Amino acid sequence: MSTTSTHVKDAAAAELANLGEEELALWQRRCGAEVSEKGGRWWSEVARGFYQPVSPLSRFTYEDATPPAGLRWGSRAVLRDEDASRATGTFPIHLMTTQLADFDLETLGSKRRSDVRKCRKLVQLVELTAPDLLLEQGHAVTMSSIART
Repeated sequence: MSTTSTHVKDAAAAELANLGEEELALWQRRCGAEVSEKGGRWWSEVARGFYQPVSPLSRFTYEDATPPAGLRWGSRAVLRDEDASRATGTFPIHLMTTQLADFDLETLGSKRRSDVRKCRKLVQLVELTAPDLLLEQGHAVTMSSIART
């Protein structure tokens, strides 16, 4: 992969922003998603008439777990622990750490650290700051991945 594009920078210089619910909603809206607000909570229309919170791990009270008014066929949201008995389904999640700033290579087990070090030697990690490279090479990379798996 060539990384001569001006829209690529070394992954070591990348920063992972921790966005609040409103910031995430506004970012998703700028990216073209259908996002709306109800009672200070933000919802994304994932399919025509089906909604979920912009942050799938946001926790709601039972009363607040309804998306904005209008035509809606269904929704899903994670309820707070005190309302868990009223849930009609489950939402599996994997939480590695609650403090993202504290997460680093040393947080992993020795086998995983070894795997990461090996992968770092085989690949070049970059942050894409614009979609140019994905538009140019994305389809070919996806098709190659599908063929391998």
